Amino acid sequence: MPYQEETIKTIVDRLNTQYFLPSIQRHYVWKPDQIILLFDSIMRGYPISSFLFWELKQENRGNWEVYKFAEVGNSEGTNHEKLASKADGIQNLTLVLDGQQRLTSMQIGLKGKYKVRKNINLKMTEIIFQNTGFIWIYLKILHQKMITRNSPESLIMALSFSKKNP
Repeated sequence: MPYQEETIKTIVDRLNTQYFLPSIQRHYVWKPDQIILLFDSIMRGYPISSFLFWELKQENRGNWEVYKFAEVGNSEGTNHEKLASKADGIQNLTLVLDGQQRLTSMQIGLKGKYKVRKNINLKMTEIIFQNTGFIWIYLKILHQKMITRNSPESLIMALSFSKKNP
């Protein structure tokens, strides 16, 4: 597959419909703070690197175990779900060889949720949950923060995970 530019929406819409993971990929390990930093980088227009895709030929599909991208992150570990069939009927089946953590984070941030265990402390988001439950990412549209030379890593967008609508 040659180099091509795609929108984040196009790529996320292809997750679990065209783009899948090979069994050689590790489990999803990013934490909510890392997801927030990824979205902050995207909102600032920073590059988030490229992705490496491998389009499987029809005759090779039976040689690979294929997994779906997680739609729910979990603070105690997130495993990807094995595709039940041998990927029959999937047009242009493409495996992601590099970029799985970033793509799964986009999937969770835009379409999914994150399950937290009891008493997890999310440093950057400044949220402490006392009960097990799900959290979703939120963006305060009108928030703007000045970035100084002393703190270029500070968040420019008000992104956070929250248990309920803030």
